Amino acid sequence: MRKSCISIVALLCAIVGWHTCVFAQVLSFEYTGKIQTYTVPKQVSSISIDMQGATGGGTAVSRGGYGGRVQCQLAVTPGDVLYLYIGGTGPNSTSSGVGGGYNGGGAGSEDGAGGGGASDVRYGGTALSNRVIVAGGGGGACGATYVVAKDYDRGGDGGSLEGETGYRNGKNAGLKNNFSGVGGTSITPANDNFRNGTQGAGGNGYAYYIGGGGGGGGYYGGSGGDENGGGGGSSYTDPVRATSVIHTRGYNTSGSGKLVITPILTMIIPPGQESVSEKKKITEDSSFKHHGHIYGTVFCDYFYKAHADTTLGVRSALSQYAVVPANTSMFQFRRINLGYNYEISPRFSAEFLLAAEDDYNVVSTVSTGDLLANNKFAPYIKLANIRWKNIFKGSDLVFGQLYTPVFHYTSEEAWGYRSIQKTIADVYRTPEYDMGVSLQGHLPSNDNFGYNLMVGNGDCAKPENNPYKWFYGDVYYKFFHKRLIIDFYADYEKLIWVPDWHNDRQMNKVLVAYSVPKFTIGFEGFTNRLLNDDIATRLDGVTKDTIITRRKSLSLFTRGKLYKNMLGFFIRYDSYNIGGKDNNSVYKSYESQTAFYDQCTRQQFVTFGIDYSPYRNIHIMPNMWYEHYTNIAGANFGPDNDGYDLIYRLTISYQFNQ
Repeated sequence: MRKSCISIVALLCAIVGWHTCVFAQVLSFEYTGKIQTYTVPKQVSSISIDMQGATGGGTAVSRGGYGGRVQCQLAVTPGDVLYLYIGGTGPNSTSSGVGGGYNGGGAGSEDGAGGGGASDVRYGGTALSNRVIVAGGGGGACGATYVVAKDYDRGGDGGSLEGETGYRNGKNAGLKNNFSGVGGTSITPANDNFRNGTQGAGGNGYAYYIGGGGGGGGYYGGSGGDENGGGGGSSYTDPVRATSVIHTRGYNTSGSGKLVITPILTMIIPPGQESVSEKKKITEDSSFKHHGHIYGTVFCDYFYKAHADTTLGVRSALSQYAVVPANTSMFQFRRINLGYNYEISPRFSAEFLLAAEDDYNVVSTVSTGDLLANNKFAPYIKLANIRWKNIFKGSDLVFGQLYTPVFHYTSEEAWGYRSIQKTIADVYRTPEYDMGVSLQGHLPSNDNFGYNLMVGNGDCAKPENNPYKWFYGDVYYKFFHKRLIIDFYADYEKLIWVPDWHNDRQMNKVLVAYSVPKFTIGFEGFTNRLLNDDIATRLDGVTKDTIITRRKSLSLFTRGKLYKNMLGFFIRYDSYNIGGKDNNSVYKSYESQTAFYDQCTRQQFVTFGIDYSPYRNIHIMPNMWYEHYTNIAGANFGPDNDGYDLIYRLTISYQFNQ
């Protein structure tokens, strides 16, 4: 009888020239812990989706994050099979830790709760790349047992194009700090140290003093929390197949995910009004709000220079303490950064950073580093850029003054102690930041493979002063669940290019680092070819040649934990100008045209120390610097051809909202 009624309605509509769709059965799907399927009925080309992600697990005092909801219409073909994954609730906390909910929930650490699983629909296969609709799961609650207020350390709610940040002490405010789990986004993965969410899965919680909640599953999962709630996972809809989209964050307040599929009901459209029925892709994100956060970093020391190289910087000007006489002691700031990040929309963000750094003026009235003429420490504009997220899948376009690919995103993170010493490429002044444009991201189907391509002025924060551009390129791959990173970097710039003198530079650099929660060990090395960069004076003292030089440097480092996150260690060894090939049988002296590259000295550097962290992002670090200099060409320092600097330091660093 039902089919007959439908046929009569369709026939009457056809007679008067009106268009119809067909009724079909409405189906609901609940959590089973297994893949479920739905076959599109005959004569159905569009279905309505109402889907919810699962909630995160809770504790005795804080709830898990709520699951997100996605409502949309999905273009389909009769007979197609959809693969359905309905997220499972994150387990509540136990004293020994718990797993995450089915379909991507991150595990809770120790007494932290598990993240809730995402719900998703896959079209054309069961791989993550086949997902066309995703509803994010909620983050797991933190394992804190003190009761300041109900839900004070709850998990972040899942859903929307950006999942909610996990809670810490009753606050989240989108701060994305290193404590609370960061919500995943539909564009890039949540980024919170080693607890990152990935495509489809929330990061695991981490135990600092108490257990963190697991991140919620999602298109990108939320980060696991450290002493706090995990972040919520993000939702997603395919930009081609899905229309009339509505995202709601934190809709499912209890239990596992849910899915209701409704084939589109009959629509009767008068002739001439077909354009009214044309679907316009409407992606509404009613939960998105413009927001930003201020963050900062400070490095400062008390140092004592126990021994000084007698040349006092003639051959070691790059060392912060090269020009400091022996027996000097001082309190000193080495870095003060104050930044602001602002989320303009789900697709655009802006970054601004003021920095005061490189204060080397310790014995002279001549301004160096970031000192004014009156020797006051002063900030400059280090970063000012806008980011267009997901300009194509998995990649962002960044324009303005921004970090270059050379070390900030790779080797500096692997070394982990920028507060103690720069990475080797930074020591030898390869630009950390530059004015230009960058395309950076990862393969859409594999976020283990990343890249960063950039063209810039090559003058850091200074205006361009020549017609040449600096070209940067970096590619990396992460192996063994992202424990091992292998990174390759290269750059090129013309320096002087006139008919009788071609002078350029080209660097190749490699990083290999292996990192687990207890320790990191790594190697970084570079070679820099400098075309016609050294002016070499022959033994007759008159004849001069321009020669090609290759400067090489390597760095070996390790760091780790001695007691939880409260006590750690770091050790590093660097060697510069390895295997120098200056021909002392032909030349008596050399003059380099590129600053910061000493052609006459082999330099070896050692630092080690203890890291005491009374609270996260606050570090008190007694450490030692030792730099040894060996004369290998040209210059003659008499009995002091070999010398060294020895410095004892107490370094304090702290960060906020970062």
